[in-house]
Amino acid sequence: MTVTAAAVGERLAAIAAEQPDAAAAIDATGSLSWRRLAAQTTEVAGRLRAALPPDAGQPVVAVPAATTAATLPLLLGVLAAGLPLLPVDPRAPTEERDTLLRFVARSYGPVHVLTDTALSAVSDMTPGDSRPEVGLPGAGRRAGYLLTSGGSSGLIKVIAVPGPIRHDPRTVPSPLLRRAGWQSGQRQLICGPLHHTAPFTATLDGILDANTLILLPAFAPDLLVELIRAESVAWMQLTPAHMRSVVQLTDAVPADFASVTGVLHTAAACDFATKKAWIELVGAHRIAETYGSTEAVGVTFARGDEWLARPGTVGRGFLTQLRILDEAGRRLPPGDVGTVYMRSGRMSARSTYLGGLSLPTTPDGFATVGDHGWLDEDGYLFLTPRRTDLINVGGENVYPAEVEAVLMEHPAVADAAAVGGADAILGAVVHANVVLVGPNAAGRPELVRHCAARLSPHKVPRTMTFVASVPRSAAGKLERWRMTGGDPA
Repeated sequence: MTVTAAAVGERLAAIAAEQPDAAAAIDATGSLSWRRLAAQTTEVAGRLRAALPPDAGQPVVAVPAATTAATLPLLLGVLAAGLPLLPVDPRAPTEERDTLLRFVARSYGPVHVLTDTALSAVSDMTPGDSRPEVGLPGAGRRAGYLLTSGGSSGLIKVIAVPGPIRHDPRTVPSPLLRRAGWQSGQRQLICGPLHHTAPFTATLDGILDANTLILLPAFAPDLLVELIRAESVAWMQLTPAHMRSVVQLTDAVPADFASVTGVLHTAAACDFATKKAWIELVGAHRIAETYGSTEAVGVTFARGDEWLARPGTVGRGFLTQLRILDEAGRRLPPGDVGTVYMRSGRMSARSTYLGGLSLPTTPDGFATVGDHGWLDEDGYLFLTPRRTDLINVGGENVYPAEVEAVLMEHPAVADAAAVGGADAILGAVVHANVVLVGPNAAGRPELVRHCAARLSPHKVPRTMTFVASVPRSAAGKLERWRMTGGDPA
């Protein structure tokens, strides 16, 4: 029997015809039926086609992606209209958001922002700029959607996944999700921000696979446990920060997770105590982790029982080959730490950087996002800490250089250095070492307000120390490795 892929609108219409009054999504405001979701998606797609006719090219449509049922028709409507979708952080300050949108406009093409009430164009060109050729490398390639990446530098990184986006039952859900306990038509919890890769792709796959999405707009550990129990949640994707907070801040017991068939965690390393606690809550065969990246060069997979046999592993390559290379590109033997390279023919061709960036790649097609680690004799990967100029705040990557640049925009700041400070729940928070232009030139509240107006919440320094100087080399380079979180001010 021939299997054909269906466009987003066609797939929603088919599900709505089968179960019109069943819930497609549930959030704090109530439920959204498949009939309403399909109709609203069609309405949004029609509005976009009328406002952006074919002769306008194929502009990117950015959507503030709140984790709510009301956001779903906007995201899906863009995809149903055949336009490239860019989910953006609805909490981001205007300045930060506009910097991202102008980068996309210069690197890809015109950008419009879609909210539930309006569609507006972004001022995308500055004097002297020339319009780039719209599209991706390769004849006729267009982006289905674009996602920001938390790679290993402070540069804006936007990755385009080729479109059009369609539902093919042979590939949705992916083999990795099925290995992680995913079942078609399941009740699925979404508790991460939809502008992040894992929550966005899990949401998209969930809708296309006729799942009922239980949406948690703002994470709270007690509410997460309550929703799992009350809504009989079967599957969820979490970060270690989510998992730690449930272990440390709730009285969850295995009975609360009786409905759960699969938990997949991503985004950061999970500490031993938290991982063991979750294995006790849901069972070793129902929890798994994957290590990968938005760049989609490959993934690893480890189920809980594999982790128990090799504590600390992030798994073996899943449809992916792994290599550990030294700085000269030479392959290292098991046990030696080097740069992690991955190759997956199915995944590596899926995505492309905007703006001319590229990943380090070997002649035979292995690529790296810059992480370090080692392999054991059986090919299981163990990661080692990333470079010191990256802070992972509850699964969100923060580049100290960005925080430092914002701090030094303040007239009272002469110099600044941001580092990671330990946090029991998030794993790390941003700590700022600040040199003032003079005694009492500014206080912590003023500098925090200054940062909050320009940075997303997870990037704002949680703690701050006022110092006489920050360590720099004779060449003036910041020696971040010489600093710690210090004592908060």
